[in-house]
Amino acid sequence: MIKSIEIYPDTNVADTFRDINTSILPDGLEASIDNALPDLLSGNFREIVPRSNAGGSIERVSLASDGSQGNWYCMTPDISSNGQYVVFESGADNLVAGDENGEADIFLRDRNTGRTISISSVLDTLESSTSYRECHASDPAISGNGRFVAIGCRGYDERIFVRDGFTDETRLVSVASDGTPANEDSWHPAFDESGRYVAFVSEADNLVPGDTNGVEDIFVYDWQERTTTRVSVDSNGVQGNGESGSVFNGPVLSADGRYVAFESEADNFVLSDGNQSKDIFVHDRITGQTTRASSTSAGTQANWTSLAPTISADGRFVAFESYADNLVPGDTTRSYTDIFVHDRITGQTTRVSVAEDGTESNHYSNNANLSGNGRYVVFESYADNLVPGDTNGVLDVFLHDRFTGEISRVSVADNGSQGNGSSPIPIGGNIAISADGRSIAFDSDADNLVVGDTNGYEDVFVRDLGSDPVVVPMPVWVPGTSTTPSDPNVFTRYYIGQPAITPGGQTVVSNFHLYVLSAGNDRLELAATPDPIPAVPNTDSLQQANACWVVGLGGDDEFIGDDNPNVPCSGNQGADRFELGGGADLAIGGRDADELLGHGGDDLLAGNAGTDRLDGGDGADSLFGGRGGDILQGGNGADVLNGDLGQDILTGGGDSDIFVLRSDEVAVSSLLVGANAIVDFNAAEGDRIGLTGGTQFSDLIFEEFELSLDGTTSVATAIQLRNGGAYLGLVRGVTPENLNASMFALI
Repeated sequence: MIKSIEIYPDTNVADTFRDINTSILPDGLEASIDNALPDLLSGNFREIVPRSNAGGSIERVSLASDGSQGNWYCMTPDISSNGQYVVFESGADNLVAGDENGEADIFLRDRNTGRTISISSVLDTLESSTSYRECHASDPAISGNGRFVAIGCRGYDERIFVRDGFTDETRLVSVASDGTPANEDSWHPAFDESGRYVAFVSEADNLVPGDTNGVEDIFVYDWQERTTTRVSVDSNGVQGNGESGSVFNGPVLSADGRYVAFESEADNFVLSDGNQSKDIFVHDRITGQTTRASSTSAGTQANWTSLAPTISADGRFVAFESYADNLVPGDTTRSYTDIFVHDRITGQTTRVSVAEDGTESNHYSNNANLSGNGRYVVFESYADNLVPGDTNGVLDVFLHDRFTGEISRVSVADNGSQGNGSSPIPIGGNIAISADGRSIAFDSDADNLVVGDTNGYEDVFVRDLGSDPVVVPMPVWVPGTSTTPSDPNVFTRYYIGQPAITPGGQTVVSNFHLYVLSAGNDRLELAATPDPIPAVPNTDSLQQANACWVVGLGGDDEFIGDDNPNVPCSGNQGADRFELGGGADLAIGGRDADELLGHGGDDLLAGNAGTDRLDGGDGADSLFGGRGGDILQGGNGADVLNGDLGQDILTGGGDSDIFVLRSDEVAVSSLLVGANAIVDFNAAEGDRIGLTGGTQFSDLIFEEFELSLDGTTSVATAIQLRNGGAYLGLVRGVTPENLNASMFALI
């Protein structure tokens, strides 16, 4: 007999002010709300702690666990999302004990513990062909969560292996779905966040049926399903009529593995591709649609070659290098490549390889890499006019902040001294940035970036931008107007920002406005509130703020945002309602029953304590319920829904969503009535159930129930931990036999 259960949001849960990890604040606001709110509540508005693009510290990571430097070259780093793990290639034989294979290896450095281990040494013991055992390990990549490492193996042929750091399994992934190895070379692996999907370039024609074009293609291997698909196709699945990727540049994946960006000389992927040059394309693995990203803001194709894409976590932003001089107005440097960023939602294309005043670079810029949210772009350049004092005449690594327009040189010593060698190395070098934009890994042949660099070989370094305190004056305030006579609506606005010179030579002011509401019931509507930036001496024009920070001190507050980013909005105490606009917003409800409406943009909404309602609206949103019985609705777009604590109801909406079921002790429930309910799981749309804490599909057991919710009874499956029997959640409309490992993701 099938059991029955009726669920409803928990409305009687003791409040705890801080229920979720607030380190997920947007880049540029390094301090958590935990640290910021005491200052705000005490009236200390004189300084904030944003991320500083200049400064931080640099460390060499191509070291043995005892700190010994490598006795040969170290190069081609990649970095995990949180910056903890760095993988790199090295010919050194003294980084780990017993390295006697006489070949290059792939090493992993844990920056937290200082431990270095060999990842590719397992290839020496594989009972396979000589070309495997005696391969030159190269081309490393690491999954965002740090679990998986990809290894390029250059022997008699070039193949790609992946090592699972949890299970210690090493598997050849440049294979067909039936396990047949590629019959030609494969290069440049790239992961999604979880490591389930691996994209790569291959010359092979036996990985998928119907591969008859005789050129390189882009493939994606599914670690869970052990299947390989080709993604360098048009929106109807037709193969490209020119090479995609190359021995020099490979594909990149969005965090969920849905979007794959790659370069291609094929002219049949999109209509009206007549530039006879390589372009940048993005393939949607859910819809099958292929679009071009190397175009102007008006949609005009680039008039010359575009190469080497990188993509943001949500797939919205694509950065690439291009020789084209028509992608942005005023580009007169067709002799050199520039770095561009294309917004796939708005269609806007901007150039980022410029000085802060908009001056064009005077030399090549290449090898771009984006932070997770697309705010930060790192790249290499020979240009000596991007920052003052660049006189070393070699490649340098630069960081461009797309939010502020600031550009800084990363490849410098802690005392500011510029490197006396190339960063990255000119041939085969690499740059990688962590998802939060804090840590930047690169190789260099400079020997003056850190003390004690005496090995005379290339090394791998990481600059940690940290959270250096930056005092920013906020001298301007204006009172709000009252709309509630019995409880005056008074707020104080503080300007946070500094003047900047636009490419046109005008001085404008941008960045944040901080609104601090009163302890009563307040209402703030940006669209109805004149919001010019206060006069700044010697300015020619003023513009409105491009983001704001709203803090409600108490009472039941209502905030109506505009289409600029509102980051963050914190309701604090009281039943608050935040109706945000079309920008990428962050809102935290605080205590009590709050309503957070994201509307457009890629929003992060956190209900915190109380019974909250979160609705992401359009865009790729991240919703966190916090403590209490919450209702989470993702809306359109690829959303992540995490109920956190309490019994929550999760509705993903359209597109591919991830429903996170926490498995830690404070989140699981011994009773099914306390578990989260996923009400619209649709595997056909790409929905997945996220598991935390290293929980595997094999750790789960399933039981069928009848679920009564909102007056409707339907079949559902309860998900339990095999060890202990605690309940993680319910999935409505799905029977146990319909659930398989491909529908789950490790978070």
